[in-house]
Amino acid sequence: MEIPHSIEAEEAVNGSLLLGAELPDLLPEDFYSDQNGAIYKACLDLAKKGVSINQITLGNQLKEMGKLDTVGVSYLSHLLTVTPTHLDCEYYAEIVKRDSIRRQMIWLGDKISKLSQNGDITKSLTEADNLLLELRKKSNLNDIITPEDRIKMASDRYTMLYEKEGGAAISTGLRDLDRHLGGGLYPELYIVAARPSMGKTTFMQFISNSIADRGLTVAFISAEMDADGLMDRDIAAVVGVPTQEIRYGKYTDKVYTDILGKGLERIGQRKIYYLDSPPITTGKIAQFCFNVQSRHGLDAVFIDYLGLLDDSCRENQNIRLGQISRNLKALQMKLGVPVITAHQLNRGVEHREDKEPSLSDIRESGHIEEDADTVLMLFRDSYYTDTTDLTTKIKIAKQRQGDAGLIVRVLYDKKNQTYKDLRGD
Repeated sequence: MEIPHSIEAEEAVNGSLLLGAELPDLLPEDFYSDQNGAIYKACLDLAKKGVSINQITLGNQLKEMGKLDTVGVSYLSHLLTVTPTHLDCEYYAEIVKRDSIRRQMIWLGDKISKLSQNGDITKSLTEADNLLLELRKKSNLNDIITPEDRIKMASDRYTMLYEKEGGAAISTGLRDLDRHLGGGLYPELYIVAARPSMGKTTFMQFISNSIADRGLTVAFISAEMDADGLMDRDIAAVVGVPTQEIRYGKYTDKVYTDILGKGLERIGQRKIYYLDSPPITTGKIAQFCFNVQSRHGLDAVFIDYLGLLDDSCRENQNIRLGQISRNLKALQMKLGVPVITAHQLNRGVEHREDKEPSLSDIRESGHIEEDADTVLMLFRDSYYTDTTDLTTKIKIAKQRQGDAGLIVRVLYDKKNQTYKDLRGD
């Protein structure tokens, strides 16, 4: 019987990594060829170190592993020539994984065949079940959580919560909002909804910067603004200069010194990774986030904003946005971190005397409301009137694990593009 394997697919996976593809969900032992398994192991080691993968870094890593002579420098060049495109790396990886599972099934078949010769058939069946269950777990195909699994998972989780300083939630940087969210952000899907120019992007940046200022790692994806635009806002907030002045240029010597000094120093200390590769889709966001998580760790994801993501759909806009929100919820569950995405409210709120938004104002798709664990809605009176009061109300319109309908008041510092707690309790 021929042993299932595809050297072509294995070479294409490694060749794709040399061409810049993201690491797929594979293990070195999934490769039939020892040569390709060693190369993939070296790629994993480079990713853990945060080193980019290319012929030079990969060759050096193989040398450190004592595998370069076995693999051969010429073989790395060969991988580049036989890889049609790195864009299909996921497909190549599926072939490698499928063949790996089949080989393990053959091995298990031989082992189960030997178990059948044991006298105690009940014990043999139990051992056979356990072997198959372990294979399902390793293959990510197991969808059954046994009572024993649940107890172990709960024990690990509650031990982590007991030992974790500051609790499980990640602070938003806004005291009152944290209090009403049960301490801050949890591994859930959050929707930040508001009308245009209400300060959604600034709100997202403020929270992401607050998280990063505490040494945590953030992924930030903007389908609305480029990296320069986001940087201008960050610099303005740190230096204390209006964003328009930062964008215009012709700085005074003091402003220029502050930008290059405390401005860039502060921003450089933040572990925020940006995706800058339009058009942006949920698939591209997933690859980016898994890459950041595997290389640097990941504590929170911010997406600005849902309606501008470029996922295609043959159906109407309502269905398209519903697919996007479901993809983001699935991504959040796989990453196991808070995912916060902005979304635009429809115009209905502007035609009412009472301008306080409700869940029915979420633009174009009820699926977004259903998929979200928590929905925060930003609004302020000065948006609709001539008043200069920049107090912003954050309505907790939905909270799956807490009270909804609460309103938190914060100060929107439009000049410096930031948010602040209001004074007092």
